[in-house]
Amino acid sequence: MSLRSIGRLESQIRLIISNALQTKLSDPRLDRIASVTQVELTADLSFADVYISVMGNDSQQRTFMRGLEHAHGVLQRMVAKNLQTRVCPTLRLHLDQSIKKGFETMKLIDKSIQERQERESRETITPEQQVEDI
Repeated sequence: MSLRSIGRLESQIRLIISNALQTKLSDPRLDRIASVTQVELTADLSFADVYISVMGNDSQQRTFMRGLEHAHGVLQRMVAKNLQTRVCPTLRLHLDQSIKKGFETMKLIDKSIQERQERESRETITPEQQVEDI
């Protein structure tokens, strides 16, 4: 199977699961905002690694993933029903922390820039200016 075909299948699986998260699953543990960030098929198409980003703290994310694991069979059937392939890959669900880590990194960068600007503004004040201010 060509890379283009594999990419198309990954995209289809992503859309099917995204749709299920938004409209088809009614488990109360799945009340968080979540999105499918990536789907990776193995070379033999036997497995699909599905990465899901969940808004919330660590406890809320774990609760969401437990609910999603509980709904694994429903998701697997939805994917099997909607894919136009002979064999349906087995879904493996993973919590994607990349967005959270990216956000935390941006906060650290912003903090570092702010500290640098504060340090530079203190350094530009001459001793004469400090005496005048007193």
